[in-house]
Formats: sequence, C-alpha cells, structure tokens
Amino acid sequence: MSAKLLVVFGGVGTRGRSSRVFEGAVGRRSMETEQQAAVQARFEQASAFLGVHPAAIMDDIVNAAHSYLCDGIDALERALLEELPKDIDAERITKVVDGIHARIRARMEKRLDHVEVYSYANLLLIPEGLTEQQKSVQDPDVEDESRLDKEYAELVGRMRIARDVERHLASQLAVLDADADNVKVLDAAAREFCHLLPDVQAKLMQVEDDVRSYVSMVQEVAHSAPAQTIPKKLGVPSADIAELAAALRS
Repeated sequence: MSAKLLVVFGGVGTRGRSSRVFEGAVGRRSMETEQQAAVQARFEQASAFLGVHPAAIMDDIVNAAHSYLCDGIDALERALLEELPKDIDAERITKVVDGIHARIRARMEKRLDHVEVYSYANLLLIPEGLTEQQKSVQDPDVEDESRLDKEYAELVGRMRIARDVERHLASQLAVLDADADNVKVLDAAAREFCHLLPDVQAKLMQVEDDVRSYVSMVQEVAHSAPAQTIPKKLGVPSADIAELAAALRS
C-alpha cells in the first residue's frame, strides 16, 4: 500500500512535465485509520534508516518516467508538424498527439502503481519486527571482542595447517599413484614371465638331457677308444678331447 500521495499532472503549453508531490494527508488509495498509522510508522522507520523517505524515491522514479514520456511526445509532435503537409491544421495534430499521450500515460500509471506497491512491500520498507529484533542485540564488550578475535586467529591458524596437510597428502598421493602404476607394470611382466615359465623350464630340461647324453657319450668313448680316435668320433679338436678324456679317467 502506498503512503498518502497526491499525483498532480500539470501542463506547460499543450503538455508539460508531470509533477508528483508527497502530501501527508492525501492519498490515492484509501486506508483505514489504524492501517494508515501502521503504514506511516513503517515509512518513518524506513526514512530514518535510508536517510530519504521511500515516497520521495518513488516520486523521483515516476517524475523521471513522465519526463521521458513528455520528451518523446513532444518529439513526436514536432516530427509530425515538420513532415505532414502544411495544409493539415496544427491544432488537429496537437489534439491527436495529446490523445496518444493520455493513453500512454494512463497505461504507464497503472504499471507504476504496481511498481510502487512491489517496491514498498519488498524493497523500500523495513520488514515488520526487524527493529524489535535489533533492539535485543547488545554490542559486545572488550572481553568478548578479544575472545572472538583469539578464536578467529586460532581458526585461521588451524585452517592454514589443514591446507598444508592437504597439500602434503596430495603430493604423497601422487607418489603412491606413480608407484601403483609401476607395480601394475611389474605385475604384468611377472604374469607374462609366469606364462612363459613352463616353456623355459621345458627347454632347460631338454638342454640338461642333451648335456647328460653328451657327457655319457664322451665317457663311453673315453673308456672304449684310444684318445687319438675320440676327436674323429665326436667331431671336436683332439687337444680338447685329450684334456677331457684325461679329466674323466682321473
């Protein structure tokens, strides 16, 4: 609901800038006496808090809107007077433009009423009960301020330590992630080796069997044939066979 407002649209020439003046005893919207007193009290609280009366703020908004509208209508009238044929009566043009102005002004006033009601309800007036709540708040004494400052400093220090620990843990986590990747690589290599191990063992056993067969053959040749005939049977240098045969006999 609005405060007691009086809207006066004055004119200079055919159209002048509108004026909108706050009056304490006149209003556009009728209210009961008790309701008027409650609204007026909230207006006074808001005025003391903002340093300017809420109605004055709305007055400036409405006056600016009407000022822009009048400027636009005046520009339209001048353009029509310049562009239309000269045989058209200027008073007729002014009358048409005045009609356009009146229609736009009426629609704009309705919209501004909505803006005013919303602004008073949500923007310019202090919520009911807020002042009473503020009265119950006491300013902290020096000891309370010192205690709060100390607690704040301790919390800031703990936050810094927590951030340092977090950064340290993050670096350790990065190292562990790298180690985990290396372990995965080693695990894959071990699995591959385990997969190949049976073949390797089989080949080693084959080599061992071949060595045993070769040694057995050498021993047999060494005991049954003269040393000079061993190289021919084994296909190796005679010096090596002689040394091997001497070692086997001993």
